[in-house]
This record gives sequence, C-alpha cells and structure tokens, in this order.
Amino acid sequence: MPAKVNFIIGRAGTGKTHSIYSHIARNEKAAKRSVLIVPDRATFETERSLSEYIGGGILYTSVLSFTTLARRVLTETGNRKTFLSSQGRQMLVRRIVDEASSELTAFSRVSKHRGFSKECDEIILKCKRFSITPDDLLSADNLPARLREKLSDFALIYRKTNEYTEGRYIDGEDLVNSLIERLPRSSAVGTDVFIDAPDMLNSQIIGIIKVLFSVAASVTITFRIDITGSAPDRRIFESDFDAYRKLTAIAGEMKCETNVIRMQDKMLHQTWALLHLEKNLFAFPYRIFTESYPDETANSIEIHSASDRRQEVRAAAEAIRNAVKAGMRFRDIAVVLGDPDGYSTTIRRIFDAYSIPYFMDSKRPISSHPISELLLAALRCAEKNFRSEDFIRVFKTGLTTLSNDECDRLENHILKFGLNGSRLYDDAPLSEFLNVEIDESIEESRRTVAKPLVELKAELSAGKDARTRIKALFNYLTKLGIAEKLQQYCEELAEAGQLDSAVENRQIYDTIIEMFNQLFAILDDEVISLSKFSSIIEEGLMSYSIGIIPTTLDQVIIGDMDKIHVSKCRFLLILGMNEGLVPKAKADNAILNDSDLLRMKNAGITVWDSTKSMNGSENLRVYSVISKATDMLRFSYSNEIGSTAAAPSGMISRLRRIFPNAKQTSTASLNHAGETDAAAFAELASGIRNMIDSGEINESLNSLYSHFSGSESYFSRLDMLDKMFFNDNSPAALGSETAMRLYGRQLMGTATRLETFNQCPFRYLIQFGMRLKERPQRTEKANDRGSFIHEAFDKLIKEYLNSNCDFTTISAADIHEKLERILPPMMIEHNNGILLDSARMRAEFQRIAELVETAALAVVKQINAGKFRPFASEVNFGHDNDAYPPLRIQAENGVTYSITGIADRVDKYVSPANEEFIRIIDYKTYGQTFDYTELANGLRIQLPLYASAMQNAMRKETNNPLFTAGMYYLHIGDAQASEGISEDKVENEIQRSFRMNGLTLNDENILEAMDSAFPGSSDVLYGVRYSKKEGMFKGSLADEDEMEETLEFAKKIAGKTLRAIMRGRIEVSPTEYHGKTACKYCPYISICCFDTTAGCRYRRPRAGDADKFFGRENKGKN
Repeated sequence: MPAKVNFIIGRAGTGKTHSIYSHIARNEKAAKRSVLIVPDRATFETERSLSEYIGGGILYTSVLSFTTLARRVLTETGNRKTFLSSQGRQMLVRRIVDEASSELTAFSRVSKHRGFSKECDEIILKCKRFSITPDDLLSADNLPARLREKLSDFALIYRKTNEYTEGRYIDGEDLVNSLIERLPRSSAVGTDVFIDAPDMLNSQIIGIIKVLFSVAASVTITFRIDITGSAPDRRIFESDFDAYRKLTAIAGEMKCETNVIRMQDKMLHQTWALLHLEKNLFAFPYRIFTESYPDETANSIEIHSASDRRQEVRAAAEAIRNAVKAGMRFRDIAVVLGDPDGYSTTIRRIFDAYSIPYFMDSKRPISSHPISELLLAALRCAEKNFRSEDFIRVFKTGLTTLSNDECDRLENHILKFGLNGSRLYDDAPLSEFLNVEIDESIEESRRTVAKPLVELKAELSAGKDARTRIKALFNYLTKLGIAEKLQQYCEELAEAGQLDSAVENRQIYDTIIEMFNQLFAILDDEVISLSKFSSIIEEGLMSYSIGIIPTTLDQVIIGDMDKIHVSKCRFLLILGMNEGLVPKAKADNAILNDSDLLRMKNAGITVWDSTKSMNGSENLRVYSVISKATDMLRFSYSNEIGSTAAAPSGMISRLRRIFPNAKQTSTASLNHAGETDAAAFAELASGIRNMIDSGEINESLNSLYSHFSGSESYFSRLDMLDKMFFNDNSPAALGSETAMRLYGRQLMGTATRLETFNQCPFRYLIQFGMRLKERPQRTEKANDRGSFIHEAFDKLIKEYLNSNCDFTTISAADIHEKLERILPPMMIEHNNGILLDSARMRAEFQRIAELVETAALAVVKQINAGKFRPFASEVNFGHDNDAYPPLRIQAENGVTYSITGIADRVDKYVSPANEEFIRIIDYKTYGQTFDYTELANGLRIQLPLYASAMQNAMRKETNNPLFTAGMYYLHIGDAQASEGISEDKVENEIQRSFRMNGLTLNDENILEAMDSAFPGSSDVLYGVRYSKKEGMFKGSLADEDEMEETLEFAKKIAGKTLRAIMRGRIEVSPTEYHGKTACKYCPYISICCFDTTAGCRYRRPRAGDADKFFGRENKGKN
C-alpha cells in the first residue's frame, strides 16, 4: 500500500521543522517508530535539538542521513562486500591512476600531481549520482578533440575503478544505490519517514524517496518555498520548487495520498527587522524598511567595516562579550565564516584572549599531525636509503623515545658529520669511519632511532605485496608504542582543559588503523612497488580528516556557510562578507570545467550543475543561514585581506539600501573596553599600530599603557611591544667595567676581529664576546673551498722553498707533477673527507685541482716576471711557537691587543745597494681590491697590519735596511677569458686576471723589480702603468713616507677600534658600502633583528681616495 505523503512548504522560519518535531513527539508517546533524515552535517545538532523539544531521550526515532540509512539497511539485509570509505576510494583511484599513467594522453602529466586523484574521485561520484557510465562518456558525439581526449582518459580511470570494485567492494554512492533494492526488506517498512530540508536532490536520492513512497507508512518532506508563488525573491527557491514538483508527480503516479501543508506564520523571528530582511534580501525589487519602532533596526542589524581580519575578529569578540554581558548565553550565539581557512587561526587566538568558549565546526586534516609525518618519513627512509633529512624528520616528530634535548643533539650530530645512508643505521661506532672523538650517548640515540627503521625496511622488503607492507607499518607503530604515547598525550591535554584537542588526538590512531584497513581492502596481497605504496599512503593521509562534536553545551558555534547547522540562534555573526566569499564563488573542476559540461550536455549527456548554477544555489544557502537568527544579526567585512585591498560583498550595499537606519560601525568607531587583560593588551598593541600609521595621537591609550606598566605579569610583554613599535634594536653600551670583565685586559686575536667590530659592533659582541657559534654542518662552504686552495698553494710554495728551487726553472709539467702528489692526501683530510662523499663532490675536487694548477702556473710566471722571490709561505706570527711575535696595539688602562695571524706569502728583493724590500701577499679566492674608503673606516686593515708585523719582525733579523715595497691581494680563484677574443690572447688575458691588487712603493727600481716588462701596462700589478707622455708611473702607488703612513694609520685605526671595544660599544650598526652589507653573510641576523623595513638604517662609510687619504692636495702633489 502506498505511503501517505505530506509536503510541508513555506519560507524559512515558518515552523516546518517544528511541525515535524511535533509529529515525532506524538509518535514517541505512542511508541511508534520514526526516521528523521537530514543532511550528514546536521545529524548531531538535529538529534540534540529534537531531544530538547521532546523533553527527554528519543527511543523510537532514528536521526539519520541518506548515507547512514543506507549503511543501516545494508547491515540489516546482509552484505558480503567490503565497505570502501571515501578516503579508501581516493587511495584506490591513486593506485589506478599510477598504473594507467602510460595510457593517459590529456592527463599524462597532471596525473602525477598531488590532488589529481581527488578531482577524479569527485567526478566519479557525480557520474554515479547522475547514472553516467564510462561508455556514455566515450559514445558522446560532436565534441572537440581536446574534450574527447579528456573524456577518454577519465573513462579509462572510471572503468578501471568500477572493474576493481565490482563484486568486492561497495562505496558510499553504491551504498545509496543498493538502498533502493534493499529498502522493501528493511525495518523502514511501515515507519513514518520525515525528510527535513533535503539538499539539492539528484536522480539517485529521488529514486530512494520513490521507494520510500511505496514501503513507509508515511513520508513527510519539507521544502523552502514561497507559497504565494509571486514573492519578489521566488527565484532563490527554484531548486526546492523543482524537486517539489518532481516528487509531487511521482506521488501522483504511485497513487499516494498527498497532503500539502502550507506554513505562513512566522514562528522564528522575534523582530520586524529580521522578518523584513528574510523577505527582501534577495527580493527584486526590494522594499526599504521603514520601522514603526525607531530603534528596531539598530538593535537587530549591524554592519561592521574592519581595517583587516584581525580587527574584524576582535570586534566580533567584543560584540559577543557585550551580548553575554547583557544576559545572553554563549550557546545562543553562532558565528558563520565566509573564509574558514583564513579566519580560523585568528579566531582561536582572539577568542581565547577574550575567554570566549567556542566550538569550531570543521574537520581537521590528519596530514599535518606528527603521526602522519612519522609514517611518511619512515617510508622515505626505507625507500630512499636513509637520507639524513628523512631520518631527522622521524625523530623530530617527538614520537620516538628520545627527549627534546636528545633530538636536538642528534640533529646537530647528523648535520655536523653529514651522516647519510648506512652511517645512520650502522651499529658500528662512527669513530670507525671518521678519525674524530664521538659522544657515545649521541651515538646511542642514533641507534635507538635507527633500529626500528632498519626493521621496518627489512619487513617492507620481505614481501612485495601490499599486505606485508601494511603489516610492516603497523608493526613499526607498535614498536614505538604510538598508541600508548597518544593516550598519555590525550590525558595531559584533558587535564590541561584542552578537551577539543584531546578528543582530536584520541581519534588519530583509530583513523590511521582505519586507513590501514581500507588499504587491506583495496590492495590485499597484490604486488606493489614501495614508491607507489608510499604514494598511496600519502594520498590517504591527505584525504582523512577528523571531526569532533562539542565537548560542552554553553559555547559559541563557529562554522562556514556550507557546513554549519544550527536550528536557531539569538545572535548570528557573519564574518568575511567580502566579494567572492559571501555568496561564495564556486571554482571550476580542474578536469571538467563549465565549458566542458555545456558541450557534454549538448551532446546528450545528463550532467551535474555547472559552477554557474551552483553559484546561483549559493544564495539559497545564505538565505537559510541568516534566517536562523531570532534577535540580532551582525554582518562584517575587512577592507584588507593580507596585504591586498578587499571589496565588500554586493550584499553589504544591498543591506544598507534596505536598512538605511541599520547600525553601522567600523574599527575606528568602536570603543573597545577590553573584557580581559589579554584582550585589552591586544587592543593596546592595535591602537599603537594605528597611531603610528595615522600619525594621530590616541589619548585613550594612555590609561591602558599605564595599567600594563604597573603589571608584573605584563612587564616583559610591554617591553617587547615597545621594541616592536619604537624600534631601537641597539642595546645600551656595556660600559668599560663590564667590557673589561667580558674581554679582559690582554686581548689576542686576528685583525679580522677588529674589522668585524668596525663592520658591526653587535656582531663582535655575539661572535667574540659571547662566543656564539653556528651549528656545524657537513657542507662545503665557500670558506672551506678557499682554505683548501690556500693550503694547496702553501704546500706547493714550501716544496719549492725547501728545495732551494730556482723559480725560473719551474715548468707546467713540474707544477702538475707536484700537485698530483700534494692534492690527493689533502682531499682525504679536508673537512673530514667531504670531497669523497659523492660523485658530485669528487667532481668538485677535480675542478678545484684544475683551478689550483692554473693559478699556480700563473703565479710562477708572475714571480718570474720580476726580481722578487718567495721568502716564506703561510707565515704564522703572534703565538708562542710562531716564527714572529705579535703586533701589539696599546689602549688606555693597560689594555693591549696582540694581533696574530698568518701572512699567506712574503716575497723579498735585495737591491744592488743591499737594501731589502718585502711584499706581503694575501690570497683571495674572490675578487678583492685595495680600497682607501674601507681602510680609512677600519673595514679592511688586515693587509697593512700584517705588513707592519712582518716589517717589524724581519727588521730585527737583518743588519740591512728593510722596507715594505708593497702589499697585495692576489686572486687565486676562477679565471676566465672574455668571449670573442682570439686564442692567442686567451692565455695572456687569463694571466692578467691574476694580477696583484694593492699598494706599491713608487720607486722605479722597485717597480722594475716587480715587473721587468715595464714600460706599458703591468701584467703583474693591477692598475699600474708607465706613461711615456708624462714620463712617470701611474696607478696605486705611494712614496716611502706614504707607505709608512699607511702602516701607521692601520695601527692607529686598530687602537681606536680597541678603545671602542673596551668602552663596551655593542650597537646594532652594520655598514653598507658599494651595495655590500655587513649583514649579507652574518649568521647572527636573527638575534639582532636588523630590518630596514622596520626603520633600521645601514651605516655608510665616508668615501675617500688615495689623494684624500694621503692629503696630497694639501701637499701640492698629483
């Protein structure tokens, strides 16, 4: 016998749901079975509100969605197929896409991208809902070639998915389809069925309702429809009206007794303004609200404009606190978000600060949980043979047995020694591989992490089938005791009052096991490669999410427009009323867009709604949500999202026209009281920021600032606030006494330390006062490369010096032979053998070897071009066992700075008059010029200080007069000839690229001793030439007095620097010169927080040249 069919139709708030509840309440009293069907997202809230309505528990009523109804019927009637969840289906689609990748044409590249399988799965679901088969897609005519390719690819994936699941698995869509044939054999027979506000009805759901018409005692369905049929906003009800007409026709065909109940009286809205809004927001034409009560609109509707989202959320929090202060309960308030992802973090932070209890009605993806990270990192360790980054990610999840301190120490250990592959899991001590002392406790930590991973890799390799691999992952989690760890963590969260987080984490492990079960169902004992298995696991972790139910009743419900479900609320706040967010603009599917759907429809395929149609139905969703408010409705939007200007939704201007007297507020107009200290402090910070931006003084901030100045708990935070907004990141000077205690009276170090202070005093404090060091890592840096080249040159030159070799007899073959002996042992010892680590590093060594050989040959030619000969290489001075004493710099109070260092090379020339001349050479693997500005400002004083140290020491070893003839930077890095020059010029250009750059004594005999090829431009000295016209040498030259003056000036600058250090200067004051800043390679930039965008400025040294430096203008010299 056909069911009795009731259609309850009416606008929002007319009591349709109330009518259903009333009928169910009568059934409960009569002990008569009822089934209430609502959307999936609404089952919990509906069950709660129904229980409240009845006044107790519900014994004879089931609140279900169509999906849960299908599962119940399937269980009752018997099902031998394995259920495939939506996540399981996505993992299956990923597997099929990977296997069919070689057969795809249109999607051959994009199929490998993350998220492609999810897009495919969505279309498969839509095809099932609209009864579209793979053959339907292939048989469509008159389609463009590109669309035919896309449909062919998709049909292949669709068909293979169906073939795989047929007879073995059943998913959510198949479940609903099977409901149609199983309903007549289920407990639904003879029950009263109620369907409240069904979502857009597709052919699949209509088929189920048709069966219910034949098996149920009665079927009652509610629709949002304007019963007059002539309302100005009737177009928003079109989708519900179409479904109503279809079901009415079906009921008529089945000879069902049909009853239409038209609801007219407003039961929900308690204010005339909200009633007017419900009827006119989407009306065309609309009516302007001219209320009888002047304060009606202001009390019911508010439109708020905020400068940004942070201010928007803070204003909403203030509105909620004020409503609660006026007597409202938190449970009476709901917040709807136009952009959940964009607002959720800000809401959590600000609502916590305002002590507002809330429930975020959204699902959290598990892919960001540490257990997901652990699984993926462990799989990559097995798949990629223990790369250091994967190994580190395993223990950084915090789910191993290591403490946080042990994790940090192990990470430093791995990076320091560059551990990879077998060195990460080998039981043998690391000291067997590296000739270094190793902390055994750290090695024990390494083995602790590695052991389960090694066992995991062995189990994954024991069998190639999926069953074995899944068991291996499960065993790995069991060995680490993950379930117990999560349980303990949940208990700690619950004790701390973080109930939502506790509930979320309690579900994580069960969700992972559910994923494993789905993989068992999909793959079982099929052979699958480890890389594809890892890909499926990653896809699975991305697809699973966790939802929770409210842990307490008295809290604000927060959700997005699509998913939130509240039966009613007294105060509704809608945040994010910006263009494109409310109503939300739907985006095209990446695989089949709106144009494709239109062509398919024209080809005779019944397709789902286009995004344009869905955007139209979005208005109905907005209408349904705003109609839940009974007392107050608050709309707000931001004028800026991130750093981009944002426009308000078109609904905002419409609201203003409909309600010209509505309460309109903005961030600037609100007087935030700051309900809690945390909220007030946030308001203080915001107010200071606005004051700085606008330049207008806000007197109201004075009392807030004074309040927190006297609060011990906020003292440090207020200090941080001052530093943020009134930026002066330079700490006060230490003072002489503190500096003396920190550095001592007898300082010793290189000239580079003094240069560092002049480049930035704060860096000097951190590097040499506090002695902070960078975390050592096994990498080959530019400095390491330079050290290798320096050492190679030192060994080569010393071999020639020790053998008393005549440099004029050195050939290219001889240099090559010596380097063949010198470099291989260096390669083994350099940087703990890093040059042997990989083929790439070995190739780097070959490149360095070629560079050294090229530079060595050029340097020998350079030496032979004149009369200066190497006297010593790598001359150490300053320490007890060094060849020469330090160069001592004196300051006040008996403070001295003993300059130590290594002069890369010292050359000597003895003139016919037995005068000795030395030149100091500093090797540089990068370009360096002798610059008077850098010298005058103390940024580059090492070269003259080393020259002074060598000159002082060597004068004591000889009875002859000894002078400094020159000091130079010698480039020994890469050398390349210009493009387009002839081959005979290439060698000469490369040779000239090794010219020495520095200061030379302006003496004709010395210059000829430097380069015997004068006159002309020198191939030895950069920028020095002989001018025949003027009959003199030109370039970077200094007479004897000027050379001595340069050495003395460097010592004077060193003394001045020492005095500044001992006065305790530590300001953050980095220099900038010729586009290079002291911050560029500084490892301490995160400590000083120097930021030009926050008002910091570089210190620019005063420019100068040789004439200014030596005062030649005053001396009348050129």
